[in-house]
Amino acid sequence: MPGDHSNHNPSNGVRRNAGRLGVTCLAWALIAALLLIPAPIRAQDGDGALPNAGSYDHSVATAWFDLTTELVRQAPGFTPPVASRAMGYAGVTLYEAIVPGMAG
Repeated sequence: MPGDHSNHNPSNGVRRNAGRLGVTCLAWALIAALLLIPAPIRAQDGDGALPNAGSYDHSVATAWFDLTTELVRQAPGFTPPVASRAMGYAGVTLYEAIVPGMAG
């Protein structure tokens, strides 16, 4: 019968549209990944001459660690394991930032 909608399931259209949306999002994510992956590789090209780490003042590093210490004291949820992890990551990041400019 033309007017009989007893077998019509409205969720079929929703599922079909959700599937298309998922494929579209996946396609855009893939395009973005392909465009962004080469960016750091090109950013590393240079003459290789880096300033010596000793030529910089220590005040920026000290200020960052002071801020990290203050956040550990003031922020709720910073239990000792979380605080030690935050300080450890900050220390490793600082070291990795200055090691290219260290002599020897």
